[in-house]
Amino acid sequence: MLPWPGLPVTVMSTHIDMFGHVNHTRYLEYMEWARFAWAAHLGMPLPELVRDEGIGPAIIRATLSFRRECRLGDELLVTVRVVSAAAASAGCTRTSSTATPRSACATRSWRS
Repeated sequence: MLPWPGLPVTVMSTHIDMFGHVNHTRYLEYMEWARFAWAAHLGMPLPELVRDEGIGPAIIRATLSFRRECRLGDELLVTVRVVSAAAASAGCTRTSSTATPRSACATRSWRS
């Protein structure tokens, strides 16, 4: 199986808060989208797992560390990596924008 390349996300106008950058809650949403895409890539589509097996991963704790703001039109690459058997983390990297590309906007770790 090929490595998962990450989930590309383009920041839309509905993602922007009154300060002109991505609202903090959107990063969790981006990372949740990535978690579902990553699981599907591994052959474990989460909706089917819950429907067929009655089980699925639950997020017990989420921690965000904001490094740089992301703005309207920025293109992000949201990635997921396994940290241990009980934990994983996800991150948003701004891959292009009107400014110089920057590294991670936020990271999240979770425990199942």
